[in-house]
Amino acid sequence: MFSQEAHISRSLTRLRKREAKLEAVMKEHENQMLLRGTWKTLCPVDTLSSNDSCHKIKGSWLFTEKEDMIFFQPPQRYNSFPDKDIQLIYYRTLADKEIRERFEKVTRSLPFRYNRVFIRSQKTRWGTCSSKGNVSFNWRLIKCPHWIWDYLFVHELSHTVHMNHSADFWKLVNSHYPRLEEARAWIREHEPLIFSEI
Repeated sequence: MFSQEAHISRSLTRLRKREAKLEAVMKEHENQMLLRGTWKTLCPVDTLSSNDSCHKIKGSWLFTEKEDMIFFQPPQRYNSFPDKDIQLIYYRTLADKEIRERFEKVTRSLPFRYNRVFIRSQKTRWGTCSSKGNVSFNWRLIKCPHWIWDYLFVHELSHTVHMNHSADFWKLVNSHYPRLEEARAWIREHEPLIFSEI
């Protein structure tokens, strides 16, 4: 009984520390968005030119990126920064296009065969591979650096050969992605942030 209570206590302590760390990160990066592993500052502008490669999303919000800035033009009825729902739509818009494009580029040189690619909103998974060879990736990858995307592409495609996490599976992943341990460590450290509402 005591060991169970001690385990619960340790788990709650870890959870509180993680929540406190996330809260501190949110406060530090207020009015910023995490894209491709980099914090980008949200900056309101009166007008965005059509030459700025704008993304138009729900309610006529316009967004464009330049270096470490995300310029946005809200609809006229608003005079504020985009809320979490608008940021989510922007994330999803970028993810649907960019993750697919990079996947196609990276996998050209790999020996794996797959059927279809999906960008989804899994609650806890980074990606999946079905027995039919369909691979899915979480839209939240858009928050991660590209080298993490590449690891997850290789990881899921390796499941087209081994539908498990056996020693043979990890050997196959490592043969196509030498930074395997570095990527797994990065994911362990950053997973709570990537899956948070930021």
